[in-house]
Amino acid sequence: MDVQLILHFFTSDSCGVCDSLQPKIEELISRKFPQILLKVYHVQEQPKLAADFGVFTIPVLILTIDGKESQRWVRNFGLVEVDQKLSRLITLIL
Repeated sequence: MDVQLILHFFTSDSCGVCDSLQPKIEELISRKFPQILLKVYHVQEQPKLAADFGVFTIPVLILTIDGKESQRWVRNFGLVEVDQKLSRLITLIL
């Protein structure tokens, strides 16, 4: 089954939480979920894209499967929570 999985990470230059979270997310995806493409967007540089995704606060992670939103994490989430949810989804679809 050929499925397109993209994890969209919305961040900002002024977000300290985003700065600490981004390398952890990058490491998690490269280590455990190589089938997921990680895309990072800075909301100041791409405000229309952020609005199109309904992103009005940061940090935000959005998982899309074949272009459709499957999961969204907003502001208060942890790496363990993301890891567990991605593991369950990957098991179900692949």
